[in-house]
Amino acid sequence: GSGTITANFVDNVAPITSASITSGTSGNNGWYTSSSVELTLTATDPEPTSGVASITYSLDSGVPITVSGSSVVIVISGDAVHSLTYYSFDNAGNQELSKNFAVKIDSTAPSISGGATSSPNGNGWWNSSVLVHFVGSDDTSGVASVAPDVMVSTEGFNQTVTGTVTDLAGNSASLT
Repeated sequence: GSGTITANFVDNVAPITSASITSGTSGNNGWYTSSSVELTLTATDPEPTSGVASITYSLDSGVPITVSGSSVVIVISGDAVHSLTYYSFDNAGNQELSKNFAVKIDSTAPSISGGATSSPNGNGWWNSSVLVHFVGSDDTSGVASVAPDVMVSTEGFNQTVTGTVTDLAGNSASLT
């Protein structure tokens, strides 16, 4: 006789999801200097495969969002160290263990201030060399470098000194 054979397989292996930055301006030290970053989550289901059903993610401990399919693009914006938590399900109901991915964004230049470390006489003149000191600050990634102090010892009026501050992300600002 003839008959039909139905082959069923068992899928007891969870899918695997990877995160990658697909758009954004890279800075220094793992920071992005663009105001927003595009991140793509891509899930695959290893053999034997029932296929990826959905991806669930949560940005900065927000409400989890579930998207059907094996890929999702997420736009992350704002100066901060953002935390993305994500996992996927396959069509057999297997859930991947939760993963975390940090996205560090600092699109804002640091601030710089500076000036002479001493005061002029009553007529607005110094009668000795003047030390100019710069101070930098950055609320997001932190300061990487500030221009060193400059000693002005040449005589003259309206002399200028320029200092620069750079943050850990690579943004910089100058003051003259």
